[in-house]
Amino acid sequence: MNQLIYLIPRTLEETLKYLGEYRTEATILAGGTDIAIELRESKLAAGRVRIFYPKKIIDISQIQELKGIIETGEYIQLGALVTQREIAESDLINKYGNILAEAARRMGSPQVRNRGTLGGNLGTASPAADTAPPLIALEATVILKSLTGHREVPIEDFFFAPGKTILQPDELILGVRFPKMKKNESGRYYKIGQRNAVSISIVAIAIKAELDKNRFGKVRIGLGSVAPKPIRAIEAERILFNQPFNATIINQSAEAALSRCSTITDIRASGEYRCRMVKELTRTLLIDIANNFNSRG
Repeated sequence: MNQLIYLIPRTLEETLKYLGEYRTEATILAGGTDIAIELRESKLAAGRVRIFYPKKIIDISQIQELKGIIETGEYIQLGALVTQREIAESDLINKYGNILAEAARRMGSPQVRNRGTLGGNLGTASPAADTAPPLIALEATVILKSLTGHREVPIEDFFFAPGKTILQPDELILGVRFPKMKKNESGRYYKIGQRNAVSISIVAIAIKAELDKNRFGKVRIGLGSVAPKPIRAIEAERILFNQPFNATIINQSAEAALSRCSTITDIRASGEYRCRMVKELTRTLLIDIANNFNSRG
């Protein structure tokens, strides 16, 4: 097994130079909650099967430009190194993106929330990435940068396949930006796991809905753990647009959300169960959003 080279850049520019030079030979280390496990498993598997073994690790934990949660006009921006604990406790996130804060509170153990970063959660591209469904619902974009350019990608287009994103080898996730939720918008998040805590999601759903005079406006629905990548239920959203709060419309939307579910059966749950829960949770959260709006008078 080749010896790992461990690099600790002090600036964003230095980080991008390393990525431009080493590209596919290097991997990024942020909070380390995923990569540490992958490296350990690779060491145990040495001589039997190659699981994961980069030649160079680039530790970005010292890069100040990748930290912090800030308000920029009508947007909230989070750096890639923001931890799940910081998201859960942020006044800005709880006020303008409560579904993301709720997802962070439900993520892993306190140790994982203290160490795990937003960029790491997105970059691993797990279908069960906790922050993905709420960020899809919040209309977030992922900010990417390399030595040669800068681009922003809608979060639902960032994921390509299990463990794969559109991130190029010389690109770094700088952070995420989403428009602040308005007073006439409401959001709900729900996650089903095998346990109440420290559990990978079996199904996760996040909904943000614009509401006006007992009607739905624009609605965004993000789904996790029900397809090869986090997805958006576009047809379910379309059915609700400019429609009244009633059981027929909500049931039609829930059926459309069900149609986006791909059958995934693993040790945690059957594909049939996951798809059934997508329908039930979509209906339940939409009813909750509508009832809460009505109760406000």
